[in-house]
Amino acid sequence: YSDRHSSYRSGKPARDGVTVDISEGSLQGTGQICFYGKRDIELLFANCWRLLSLQHFELVEQVEPKYLVHAEWRSIAQKIDAESRD
Repeated sequence: YSDRHSSYRSGKPARDGVTVDISEGSLQGTGQICFYGKRDIELLFANCWRLLSLQHFELVEQVEPKYLVHAEWRSIAQKIDAESRD
């Protein structure tokens, strides 16, 4: 999930990088979840993967009083073999 998701903003960060106690949005009450920004995704794939595509999707609920955002990343990556990393 993206760090632009409404559930991310309503949760609390835990020491290990996950978000807990989510109180709003579509992920309310689901437990521990990781939310990533673009830089986080790039770092996650940096050493062993080549990103071929990175898309960010947002779906915004427009009914007031709360505008909720469901945001996620979709990626396509290719594993880099050890020999081509040198």
